[in-house]
Amino acid sequence: MAQLLSNFGKKGVRLGLDTLKVDIEDTTYLSKYFVISEFNPVFSAGKNPVAFNGSSFLKADTEIQIECLDSNGNSLYIEYPQSNVVFADVANFIVSIHIYDETYNGSGKLIFVGTSVKGEIIRWVGNISIDKTLQNTSKVRFYNKPTLEARDLLYPVVNNGAAGSLTKTINLTGNFYSLPVTPKKDTNRKSINPKKIDIDYRIVFNVPDSQVGPTLYPTTSFNTQMEGQPIVTNIKEIQVPYSYVNKATYLTSSFKIKKVLDSKTVQVNDAFFSSVGKDQFVTNINLGTFTSSYTWIAYNTASDNYSTYNDTSTVPPTPIYIKQSYAEIVYRNIRPFSGFIARHKLYRKSLVYPGDFQLISDEPLGALELLTDPITNNKTYALMGSFYNQFHINRYWFTSSNNIYISHSVKPYIDGMKIGSPQYSQMDGTKYVIVKADSPKTTNSNCTYYPYDSASFDAMDGLSYNSNFIDLKTGTLYVLSANIVMEKLKDTTDAKVDFFFTSSISQIKLEKDYISPYGLKVGSISTTENTTVKTFSDKQMLFFTPSSDYYGTLVIVPYHCNVTLSELSLKVYGDYGFSPDILFTKIPFKVNMQAEPFQLKAELFDINSTLVYSDLMTTNVFDPDGVSLIQYSGNGLSDPTLLSFVSGSLTVSRSLYLPNIGGCSSPGTRLLGWRFPTNTPPNPSLGDGAVCFTNISELSNINDDYINLTTTNGVTSTIIRSIAVKYTGSATPDGPYGKRIWVDIGGTKTTYS
Repeated sequence: MAQLLSNFGKKGVRLGLDTLKVDIEDTTYLSKYFVISEFNPVFSAGKNPVAFNGSSFLKADTEIQIECLDSNGNSLYIEYPQSNVVFADVANFIVSIHIYDETYNGSGKLIFVGTSVKGEIIRWVGNISIDKTLQNTSKVRFYNKPTLEARDLLYPVVNNGAAGSLTKTINLTGNFYSLPVTPKKDTNRKSINPKKIDIDYRIVFNVPDSQVGPTLYPTTSFNTQMEGQPIVTNIKEIQVPYSYVNKATYLTSSFKIKKVLDSKTVQVNDAFFSSVGKDQFVTNINLGTFTSSYTWIAYNTASDNYSTYNDTSTVPPTPIYIKQSYAEIVYRNIRPFSGFIARHKLYRKSLVYPGDFQLISDEPLGALELLTDPITNNKTYALMGSFYNQFHINRYWFTSSNNIYISHSVKPYIDGMKIGSPQYSQMDGTKYVIVKADSPKTTNSNCTYYPYDSASFDAMDGLSYNSNFIDLKTGTLYVLSANIVMEKLKDTTDAKVDFFFTSSISQIKLEKDYISPYGLKVGSISTTENTTVKTFSDKQMLFFTPSSDYYGTLVIVPYHCNVTLSELSLKVYGDYGFSPDILFTKIPFKVNMQAEPFQLKAELFDINSTLVYSDLMTTNVFDPDGVSLIQYSGNGLSDPTLLSFVSGSLTVSRSLYLPNIGGCSSPGTRLLGWRFPTNTPPNPSLGDGAVCFTNISELSNINDDYINLTTTNGVTSTIIRSIAVKYTGSATPDGPYGKRIWVDIGGTKTTYS
């Protein structure tokens, strides 16, 4: 179940309005005195608006007190619009009531208290129901006007010839037993509300650990590529509910794998129930066999291979990387005062070519993972914080000292990375691990951080890009999360692991949490428990908001402990109740010509696909140099400026116009001809009318005396002086057409009258 935002200490002030002695209890529907114009009694996760207008029954300029209580009597956080926030609304007054992760579900109360024109104290009470599992469907109102930004990007084209050989079908079978975690054993099915409980029923592969250790191809154990795949079980023995009695049975049951926890354990989408009378109860499976068939994509250990063409203007020819055009779309100021932003639609219109706006993207607005490699040839393994195998770790993660190591781990979490040292004392706060992106022309070999360079970042290439591939935006709430296990000496009480964002942008030194030499401290995870191994039961989450825009990377510093991480993630924070401060997405963006200008507009929608904002527009030029128009043939292209972006057959129904066409070089490169149609009507599929080349490679005029004809067989060229073109004599006796002269390759001349 998705995690709802914490209140970060935001709590309502307990006013005691429910016990206040009043003169009038307003029992009218939506209040005679306060005139509540917008009120949904079912409060969902996030920000729930309540709008009211007041009335002539209230004393002028009276203070209206509002309190909202959950089922545990806690006062909920209520937000009032700031003076600089103006809503075009039907109501005079609006408040937003926040439902956080700490809020209790169930029945609650919304209470209004004010003073009448006669000086009487009036109270209105509305009954509410709080359900944090529901997505926010409230009316959307923004603090500030949302904005749209677009930036042109050029991504290198991955040329992965091994892709087809990496895919195979795996049929995994074996013995298993089960562990019900939530709900527990003996829970009656009737009491389970799937909307309010995250079912955690586990199937355990009953094999020795030696069979499922860290390997490059874990096709004999559970792995994360099985998530979402079916698993069919043949159940042979179960435990009878409300007892420890074992019972033989012969049942077949099918589940879907919801999550792979480690190489021997998976969570499935439902529990196993055993019938007792008319009821069904959760129970254990003691013995059974399973089968799961799925498609496995192996890890490509070869270096990333990017498509290139040869620039022949240099000696020797220089390989140039071919790139595709993308648009990075950024939405700012989309955190609403009330409601939730769920989707966007993006349209584009060329300012050169005819046509109106075209829809190019219609997708949910989700938080983009920042620890990812966008141009890897291992697209299945693009997440840098999922430590799939040792090859993957070595590609992106680097240690600052030979005294510490990083290694692949599958326990207690799948796809983990252990940062360790033979002695915990070596982890003294001066040694760290840094993550770097991959890029076409560079190879990461050490932990050296290189300063930010805008040209390198925009080109997604070079040592500077590798060290600064993460882009943080000012005033935006981010969350760094991970599963964490610490190993330490039993009596150590100061073990911790610190996370930093390092950058060469000078403003980072002004951050209140800046610590030299590492940078902005994102947060710290520590333990004082008297134990040698601390496994944090929940994913640890660190929240931070940078005060400026930064480009940089993540640094991890363990202290007096070894640490194992899995599912390491860095995102703009958002969940199913609270929209994030900023969202961005990257979309393929093909152009028709070099430096083509486009006008972009966007629309924002709520969870019900209702349009909530449409005044979003910007203009931008894409692919300034036209590099994405180059088509790659795989044979080392020599002159990309002569290539067309049209692929496939080209049929010209009228005159063909070639602007700015250049002259031929000498010697020429064959004359074009065309195939005479042999069918009526002409059949292009049989070659009728197709352009072809002849064996004539050049036909040139020499000093107005001769026409030289050069032919080739594809290997050697033969020059034949063929026809004299300068006439001598009058119309007689040579005739009106002059003499025809043939000169063979040996120079012998023959004259025809």
